[in-house]
Amino acid sequence: MSVIKPEDGYFPITSVHRDDLADRGFDVSDVTDEQMERLADKMGDIYVEFGGYWDSMEGIAGEMGIPMLPGIDKKGFCTKCGWHVSTHNDDGSCVRDDEQYVGDQKEQ
Repeated sequence: MSVIKPEDGYFPITSVHRDDLADRGFDVSDVTDEQMERLADKMGDIYVEFGGYWDSMEGIAGEMGIPMLPGIDKKGFCTKCGWHVSTHNDDGSCVRDDEQYVGDQKEQ
């Protein structure tokens, strides 16, 4: 099992416990640690994919006053090119300034 450590840049959001399953009526007497790890992994995947992880992170960070990178709007899009910041350099600068792009593909 991997351990989430702040010194690695990761911070835990929540956890799941056998008591959580029991509180919902599940028989946890034979539930293994491996099953719990798989449950936690799947729950995390669903939260990120469908459960509002990105929206809640962006909203709360904004409420806390964490600033956006220069040239990036509140939804994470570049005000110059309109592409999402995840397609930009680590410092948030527009990769279209560095190389030639055609549509969604970088020219070779």
